[in-house]
Amino acid sequence: MLKKLYSLFPNLIVKNEKPDPTQAHIWFLIEKNKWIGIPESDLVVEQLILLKTLFDYVERDNEFVQASLMAEKWYQYLFQNGPKPHNDENDYRLIYFQWSNGKINHMDFESAIHAFYDSEVIVVWENDFKGIIVEQKTNHILMEQDFIAMFDTLKSDFFIEPHYYIGKFRKLTDSLLSLVEQERSLFEYAINSFKQDKLSHFEKVTPQHIALNLPNTLKTIIQHDILPVFKEDPELFTTIKYFLKNNMNASTTAKNLFIHRNTLQYRLEKFTEKTGIPLKEFYSGMTVYLACILFENQE
Repeated sequence: MLKKLYSLFPNLIVKNEKPDPTQAHIWFLIEKNKWIGIPESDLVVEQLILLKTLFDYVERDNEFVQASLMAEKWYQYLFQNGPKPHNDENDYRLIYFQWSNGKINHMDFESAIHAFYDSEVIVVWENDFKGIIVEQKTNHILMEQDFIAMFDTLKSDFFIEPHYYIGKFRKLTDSLLSLVEQERSLFEYAINSFKQDKLSHFEKVTPQHIALNLPNTLKTIIQHDILPVFKEDPELFTTIKYFLKNNMNASTTAKNLFIHRNTLQYRLEKFTEKTGIPLKEFYSGMTVYLACILFENQE
């Protein structure tokens, strides 16, 4: 066996004690007290998958064994500077997920994810609590409400509360990895800054980021003119927030809050009377939405 491996990998080295997994080689235990190390640059993904099947693999730091060949290819591409997993003109988006505690069976988790898709998706794991769903664009893509349903299912089935960040559909161009790095950074920012929001995307993170980083002059006016109204009447705050998040649609807002439209109209007029801000104007609505974010994130 060893001779055959040498013929395939002439730079292979052998050790009689467990090697340091942080070295540049990829290590396998081929028999008792005998490990082989192959330089990563000498391996293609298909060979790596086969060797992991035949021998005990020595995991390296921050590495997780993937469930399929295609997942391994995406892992190599995203995290190990490997080649593109596909040579096509399709669009792909990455959905990043992470939870803080509660180790679960990854195969069960992947099965639950696949149940929400009409087509095949790939789950790439970074560690026991963090990974990426790779979704190819089709005629039936998941919308935000679908991801909310997915979150509720995972929460009830596995007793975890994952955070999600929905990336944009993009082609596998040379600029993709730099954009992926930006999406990963926004995901981390959302987790650390907006713990109450389990689902994020660029359009949601942007106003949140703007609100928390307003110049002091603007922040002071909002804190003086709007936030006291919310503090005095939390029910009014909830009404205004839902109204703005529902694109100022009165019918949808009343339905979500289980109130009559006349009650909703009364509360909107009450807010305008207290602040002098007509909510049905675009600029007013945008300003008050930033105020809602500030109010929710007060220390």
